Amino acid sequence: MKALIIIAHGSRREEANDEIKQLARYLAENDQSDFDYITHSFLEMGQPDIPKTVNEVIQSNAAADGATSATQIVILPYFLAAGAHVARDIPGIIEDLKVIHPTVTFSIMPHIGSTEGMKRLLSMQIQQASFRKD
Repeated sequence: MKALIIIAHGSRREEANDEIKQLARYLAENDQSDFDYITHSFLEMGQPDIPKTVNEVIQSNAAADGATSATQIVILPYFLAAGAHVARDIPGIIEDLKVIHPTVTFSIMPHIGSTEGMKRLLSMQIQQASFRKD
């Protein structure tokens, strides 16, 4: 079983955290990838946190299919820049989880802000803004 966990910072504003939950739900419902399971997690100020999400992904899916649990977990940092959370905190948490779950393969994708898709999206937004008449 292959799972994707979208990790966002988390916010004191529950509405902001709800946006991440809705994004994960949308991706899970419209998934055309090879992921068997897509969910979310928060680094700070939101629940569930990363260890809890990883444990839930492994345990719930093991119970659900009666045979195997997650063998591969892919982490998607939902961050715009490679600050301390992306460069140090998330990798550190994942290293700790590798020790706890040695039979699971973990991988971390590039953060959202570094992707070509985000650069194209921003270019499109700027072009649309330049055509507006205020």
